[in-house]
Amino acid sequence: MVYSIFTDLGYPSSKPVGKLRAFLLGLRQGLTAEYMVVIADLIVDGTSHGPHPFVCKMRVGGELIPGIQVGDMGVKTIANDLDNAWLRFTRVWMPKESLLAKYADIIDNKYVQVGKEKMRIEVIGQRLLTGRLVIAQACIFSIQDVFKKAKAYTSEKQCHVPGSELPLCELPQVKHLFREADAELQHMEQYLTQVQQRLAVHLSAGTIPPDSLVSPRLAVHLSAGTIPPDSLVSPRLAVHLSAGTIPPDSLVESIAVAKVKAIEVATNMSFRLSQEVGSYALMGSTGFEHQAMLLCCKFAEGDSRILLQKMARDRLKDFQNQSWFSMLADMFDADSRRELLLCASLGRALTSGPAVEVWNEQYEKVYGLAEMVCERHLKMHQSKL
Repeated sequence: MVYSIFTDLGYPSSKPVGKLRAFLLGLRQGLTAEYMVVIADLIVDGTSHGPHPFVCKMRVGGELIPGIQVGDMGVKTIANDLDNAWLRFTRVWMPKESLLAKYADIIDNKYVQVGKEKMRIEVIGQRLLTGRLVIAQACIFSIQDVFKKAKAYTSEKQCHVPGSELPLCELPQVKHLFREADAELQHMEQYLTQVQQRLAVHLSAGTIPPDSLVSPRLAVHLSAGTIPPDSLVSPRLAVHLSAGTIPPDSLVESIAVAKVKAIEVATNMSFRLSQEVGSYALMGSTGFEHQAMLLCCKFAEGDSRILLQKMARDRLKDFQNQSWFSMLADMFDADSRRELLLCASLGRALTSGPAVEVWNEQYEKVYGLAEMVCERHLKMHQSKL
């Protein structure tokens, strides 16, 4: 997570160009790495060109270069095998050649675009989309496995009832939970599959990266950090990884919805199941021992709260640009009408004071609007089944 980071490329022109000041937390291999890629705002002659990637050499001869400090992140409740660390940059100078120049370069101390694709946050965030979809899949598949094991256990576990015994799985609240979980997890799995199919359509047109090539079984390996067998890796994967093309905004939002809702469903179902199976939830090899990873999934590859805020912000922008005719059409659908009225209410509130302050004050409406966006995506999927 990057808290603050600044660069100034092109100053001074007679010295190695670029200075960084930053504090980062939660990096892997942070204590041992020799090189890292830093995403920083690129400023040339006082003009900001937005986030760009830079290769930063951290160590020379095993020693940290001046201006870089590192430290252990500390003992975690899970995943202590990961080498997480904090890093601090203080006026770290880098040559302009450290800029990864696939999309932009500094030539004669001037910012120059390379090729047709403009460097922007969507280019950098491209690889996050793959991770978001994989995380969503891994969460659903993981909880499905937990429920499968729990069903086997509760089928054998006998509970005393007046005058008889009954398997734990036949108690009404447990039976209802299994039925509800089957429906919700199946719905989420189908939604994830549909998102992949949409990605595949764009893939054949050469318009997206290889998200759709991530199979469910491969997702499990990627989530667990294990090496998948060669049979799971498509030979097309390497080709499309290098394509670096940008998917449409609607697909980016669908992937964000997939991540947010899959983790939400998985976390909710896991907790509810743990309340019904007694000490079984504390046993190893049941899957419950890994459930803290669901919390990791919530903030990995884009924190769920941030994704929800972006959904609300984007929907509000769409509302502000929406034609009266389109608004009138939306009024005839109950769900669209509620979404439209909430946009109007939030929009009016934002005119009453400083935007950031009012946005924070109206957080319930912000997240409420984002939830409506999520539900719209999921209902659109259901209507296509």
